[in-house]
Amino acid sequence: MIGFLGISCKDYLDYKPNIKMAIPTTLEDAELLLNNYSAMNTGYPNQGEISSDDYFLSYDNWLAISEIDHRNLYCWNEAPLTNALSWQNTYKVVYIANQVIELLNKLDPTANAAKWKQLNGAAHFFRAFAFQQLVATYTVAFKRESASTELGIPIRVTPNIDESTPRSSLSASYDQVISDFRVSANNLPNVAAGKSMPNKAAAYAALARVFLDMQEYVQAQKYADSALKENDFLFDYNNIDSDSNLPFQRFGKEVLFPATASFSEAFGEYYCLTDTSLYALYQQNDLRKALFFKSSPSDPEYTVFKGSYDNSFGSPFVGLTTAEVYLIRAECAARNRQLDIANTAINTLLAKRWAKDTYTYINEKNPDKLLAVILQERRKELLFRGLRWPDLKRLNLDSKYQTTLTRRLNGIIYHLEPNSLSYGILLPLSAINVGGLIQNRR
Repeated sequence: MIGFLGISCKDYLDYKPNIKMAIPTTLEDAELLLNNYSAMNTGYPNQGEISSDDYFLSYDNWLAISEIDHRNLYCWNEAPLTNALSWQNTYKVVYIANQVIELLNKLDPTANAAKWKQLNGAAHFFRAFAFQQLVATYTVAFKRESASTELGIPIRVTPNIDESTPRSSLSASYDQVISDFRVSANNLPNVAAGKSMPNKAAAYAALARVFLDMQEYVQAQKYADSALKENDFLFDYNNIDSDSNLPFQRFGKEVLFPATASFSEAFGEYYCLTDTSLYALYQQNDLRKALFFKSSPSDPEYTVFKGSYDNSFGSPFVGLTTAEVYLIRAECAARNRQLDIANTAINTLLAKRWAKDTYTYINEKNPDKLLAVILQERRKELLFRGLRWPDLKRLNLDSKYQTTLTRRLNGIIYHLEPNSLSYGILLPLSAINVGGLIQNRR
């Protein structure tokens, strides 16, 4: 049995962690390291979600948030981030994945080929997922013409804590994410080795997500198709109890890979109020209206989100689902002028989201109108999933879909303009002062 014994893991890009870890030597050791839900599937960055427009806070609730960084992020205050927890948690995932990859490279892959491949695929998946979450939070929107000169993230590919790693370019960061996910897709089994572990469908879905963020719509559609060939299951929301306080169980069949962001009081049941313009998009027979929302216990005039696929409040679900993949297929097909495929994909999803016999199937022949419908459905389906922030980044590159975000606190109005440098969240101070990393531009 191995494990982290009293880790004070302050991220090996801040300063050296006090790591007391038995060195893994066997496939069983590697499996124990990866099959650790709290270490590998939780604690991902929440800064983008805190900064996005799925919700709002009353002034009193904003004041009551104990984490000053979260208050500042809510209104896009450029104060330095003093809490590095989610940065550290995510690089801890990278560290563990690198430990496993280093071990696997020393072992004979033919001794237990199936297990070696599964663990190799899983380790590369976790590393790529961690890198992708960091890129989605701490960098500006991907633009092919400038990605080679924009700052990306530090790309750690060894567990050596003494090695200095500067920030790579944004282009190199995405290249590493794609490379790792492709390795995982080639090695992972069709059926996951455990509820918290990835499988082949998850790897394809992750690649679809990454290429969507890069606006590489042909590639994104290709991988969405591959994911849905592996698993195309969707919940029928007619069969889920809308009276439940948290209707969706953790590890549901629609989930391809489970993961959550770090906890924030801003997402708490008594704090977080659903954006009213977003809530107004749900029609009466759209079952998501009752399954995703309930009256706020602190202010019944408004609603609070209860639709987490983690069955919890406070820590947003940021994993992968088949619903997200259907929406990627639909959007990319519309952009690629494959309208029949786009219509079919969005109808397949929405038929499972509306009350039985009330859904009117879409048959839109205008690609721009169809894309607008699909983007609105993406907004309605994937709220509080850690996806709104990267979606705002990429959509703001198109003048038709630009959004200016607005907050109101105690009579003061705050704005975040499209394509602002603030879409690349500031790195925590410890990563700058101790890790020696370059801070994001402002």
